[in-house]
Amino acid sequence: MMGLAIVDGLRALCARRVAVACTYYEADWRDGFANFIRLCGFETIHVATLADQRLIPASATMEDYGWSMTPELTRKSVGFAADAAPDAEAIVVTGAGTRTIELLVELEANTGRPIVAADTVLYWAIARELRLSLRPILGALSKT
Repeated sequence: MMGLAIVDGLRALCARRVAVACTYYEADWRDGFANFIRLCGFETIHVATLADQRLIPASATMEDYGWSMTPELTRKSVGFAADAAPDAEAIVVTGAGTRTIELLVELEANTGRPIVAADTVLYWAIARELRLSLRPILGALSKT
């Protein structure tokens, strides 16, 4: 499950203070995810959707962007979260439709922080369960 894999990934990185880029989520999903992360013991110092970040129209819905996230929107959203929360120890990227595998190393280099993204953290969780090694393309989590 993506949500639990994110929690496990953050714990493996020993990150407590997090920024959350909720990308294409709508406000109710954003708030629900932020609440879940807080209940798991993390301090969310920034949580925002693409609409909150003014990267898409406020009237946009998940159906408009959920499976059509572009690498450029992902870069901008993660960059916004990093700038808004300079004290965050990690940046969480929600939404399996936000594909980060080809961007992860770049995003971590640009932000100077580990990225725990919904799509790639699942690969990490599966590899960990099967005791497989991960390639460095999976960023900071590949070292845990």
